[in-house]
Formats: sequence, C-alpha cells, structure tokens
Amino acid sequence: MKRLCLIAALSFCCSCAAIHAADADGFISMFNGRDLSGWRPVNVAADTFSVRDGMIVATGVPTGFMATERQYENFIIELDWQHMKEAGNSGLFIWGEGLPAPGVPYAKGIEVQILDLGYEKNKGAWEWFTSHGDIFPIWGATMTAVA
Repeated sequence: MKRLCLIAALSFCCSCAAIHAADADGFISMFNGRDLSGWRPVNVAADTFSVRDGMIVATGVPTGFMATERQYENFIIELDWQHMKEAGNSGLFIWGEGLPAPGVPYAKGIEVQILDLGYEKNKGAWEWFTSHGDIFPIWGATMTAVA
C-alpha cells in the first residue's frame, strides 16, 4: 500500500489547509488543523509529531515518519513548511511504503526534499547536494522523470 509520509529529521513544521469535506473541485484536506487524525506515527516517539497553532510540528527526535492511514493516488499535494532552526533537513515521502525499509528509519518511496539552505552551508556545498523541492527515489524505490 502506498501512503504519503511526512519525515522528521530535524525541527520542522507544516501547515495544510484545515478543510474537512471535499471542496468544489473535489479536494480533501489531509490535516484537520486540530489533531493528527488520519495519520499514524512510524518508528518515532509519541511526541515526535504534534499539532500547535494549526500546524504539524516535528521535533526530529527520533528520526522516523508519519504515514497517512488512508491510501492516496492521483493526488495534488500542497503544504507550507518552515524549519524552526537553521540547517533543518526533512521531507515529504510520496508513494511511500507504510513501513520503514529494512535497516533504516524511512520508508521506501519518492522524497520531496524539505531542506533549509543552512544545511547545505554546514555540509559543504556541492559535496552531497540536494535542496528544497528536489524529488528523488530513496531506499530501493525507482522513478522516471517525465518532462
């Protein structure tokens, strides 16, 4: 089953529109703005993800992810994000497995990178480099980019 997964690598917060029913175009919010209903923690402590002021907040400790309880396909996802400290590294997994890949805290899937530019400065630019918005397969997943 493929699920959308939100990973916690360092402090991170995310806000999605708090709409409960489908809007006029048929879109349904994955986050109600009040609690984590519809999501389940994977490989994390109970307080790694929480809701504060209508946002999902991640401490990043321990490293792991949240997965949707429901399977999604043919979707458009929209979110706002902000790292709460410099050099934050997180991401959104799409078409991810519901469990971690063997030997790692993350799911096999496609990651949309959510990276604070301070991370690149601290790691040395161009040594190993992705940036926020980059999309790539992880932990055995494959993808083909189509223009």
